[in-house]
Amino acid sequence: GKPYDAAMGAVGSIVRIYRDRIETFSVGDTATLIFLDGSLVYKNVGHCSNVSSELERLRETVGGGFYIESSTKPAIIDDTKITIVSSPYTIFRHSSKPVKLSPSQSFGHHGVTGYRPEVATIAYSAGDQHVHIVVATDGLMDMVSTDYAPDLGALFG
Repeated sequence: GKPYDAAMGAVGSIVRIYRDRIETFSVGDTATLIFLDGSLVYKNVGHCSNVSSELERLRETVGGGFYIESSTKPAIIDDTKITIVSSPYTIFRHSSKPVKLSPSQSFGHHGVTGYRPEVATIAYSAGDQHVHIVVATDGLMDMVSTDYAPDLGALFG
């Protein structure tokens, strides 16, 4: 058998757009970025165990029901350079088999992670000519340079 529970889960972001503001709600490691007139004005933090506020949430909601396992992943530095960075897993103790996740919050997975969505409101006015919203998986964001705002901003020309 598998050493970890294979229960399914999901992460995601919800974005609501109004005439004068944008509201975002994020759970997990999905990236939400908002550009006004080509400038990045908001990026969510993401829910992973290497974020101190997320570790605090886990201690409050899960208590001793988790531990961190070291791991790494590649990270793009620029067009010609890749490096290796820390990317720990959160292991949740559940039943007879632990649940091993990269994001520390998700829907599903027997509810072991709990969740506290990141909520943000970004104001804008009719004078902001261009409003662009990017919601992207960690798979895409892992392949964009660490200073990705100009890269993604270039998509909007």
